[in-house]
Amino acid sequence: MGAGKSKASKVTTNSKSSTPNSSNKQQAEVLRIVETPIYQYTHGDFIILMKYLEVPQDLFERFETILNSTNLIFGGLKFKSLHQSIHRNDQTEVSCERKRIIKQCRKLLKEYEEVQVSDDELNIFFDRVIIAKINRDYERSKNLKETPYSKLETSLNPSHSIIAKQVDWESLSQDHLQLFSDEMLTKKEKKAVEFCAKKLEEAKIVAEVQNWVCEDRFLYENFYLPIRHTPERRSLETPAGMSVKLVISEIGNQINKKIGIAGTLIPATFGIFHVGLIIGQWQLDWYNDSLVSVRNKFITTNAIAVIDLGMLNDSRDIMEAFKSIASICCLFNGTKNYNPLLCNCQHFVSRILKSISMRMEKNAAIQGYLKDIKKGKGRVYHYTKELKDIVSHSPVSKYSAMELIEFDKRSEVNDFCHWLNGLGYFELDAGKQDYRLLKAFDRSFHIAGVELSGTGFVPFFAENEKLAEITLEKPRYNVGDMDITQMIPKRISDIN
Repeated sequence: MGAGKSKASKVTTNSKSSTPNSSNKQQAEVLRIVETPIYQYTHGDFIILMKYLEVPQDLFERFETILNSTNLIFGGLKFKSLHQSIHRNDQTEVSCERKRIIKQCRKLLKEYEEVQVSDDELNIFFDRVIIAKINRDYERSKNLKETPYSKLETSLNPSHSIIAKQVDWESLSQDHLQLFSDEMLTKKEKKAVEFCAKKLEEAKIVAEVQNWVCEDRFLYENFYLPIRHTPERRSLETPAGMSVKLVISEIGNQINKKIGIAGTLIPATFGIFHVGLIIGQWQLDWYNDSLVSVRNKFITTNAIAVIDLGMLNDSRDIMEAFKSIASICCLFNGTKNYNPLLCNCQHFVSRILKSISMRMEKNAAIQGYLKDIKKGKGRVYHYTKELKDIVSHSPVSKYSAMELIEFDKRSEVNDFCHWLNGLGYFELDAGKQDYRLLKAFDRSFHIAGVELSGTGFVPFFAENEKLAEITLEKPRYNVGDMDITQMIPKRISDIN
């Protein structure tokens, strides 16, 4: 493109209309754009970059209008994961990131009706501007001792992030969370840090305490990091979805010490049992140490049921769920002490479920089970009228004369389910509801560490007879095209 009056004209140093001073400023601005990594770009930086890269004028004008719009968020931080993938030369991850970002951009562009951009034009922009810029930066960094990209080399497997005063997303340039200075904290957060620190039996790093009470740090530490470099959790090939499960546990000797409650003091929602949640790959519990436990490995030795409550099926719903969970966990960590009557595990679970619009389904079998546990009973299954009718016309077995059965071993659940399946019971509506309850019993044995083995063993709840299909060790969930950079704290500080 030649120099001229057009907005899309290339920035030059010999334009007749430019004074020496303005020409120097233009050169300095272009140099700044060339040296700045893409993840620090603002909207205006992309416009200058398009001039520098000589993007075709018609395409330039379309994207200039879009980038100047206040209605769209198109900051450089969206491309941080992409340039890290290119830096690692991971072509699979590069392809995944490219698809994810383009899909996000399409969504944004659909909301902007003033300028129409085709898929082909969006792909050209992506290749000619985004990929070209990242490749230029990477090649340039090879010849320099220290650049933002050479610093990136040490942060490809981060455990935290850097933070501080309110600035634009694009200013985030490092990956490791460090301590927030007092000036960076709100009065509410300072009070929460002080309150939370008093709960600890021994001194902890202040930054760790901040992770428990500052919502942005909580989001980053607990949700962003596990998802960040796991492409299968951000797949565009499969629908977004994350399961929510209720974990019900007996108050045995060990858990009783941790929960610190007298059974008769607990409100009647779940009787004298402890409850927690499994959401995606995270298990959440509120114990009498007055700190929310967030674990990526599901182990509850006293579990008696793991009940499916439902799915979060949209990337926006998943993001809102993350934010709500972080808010509630920080509230409990920073302002509340465990109380068997007024602030126990059931209050915590109920509050989270309400915030993510999840409730116990109207399943007769599960509702009956919940009534049982209020009476202190464990894994008890009651025969339905439909099952009794089938049994009365079926060959006699050891289960025929029963009206209820309490399971003490995982093998008992397994054998009983094979028997019911042989009767065709799970094909009935009542049987389908009972299936969910019996599956909850089976899962509870699993997270309690009880496994099945032996010659000829056929696990009932396994798909294709593979035990791995029913384990909770690698839960299946996908955040889809969710912009996970929303979970990076917006507070960027000068931490030396």
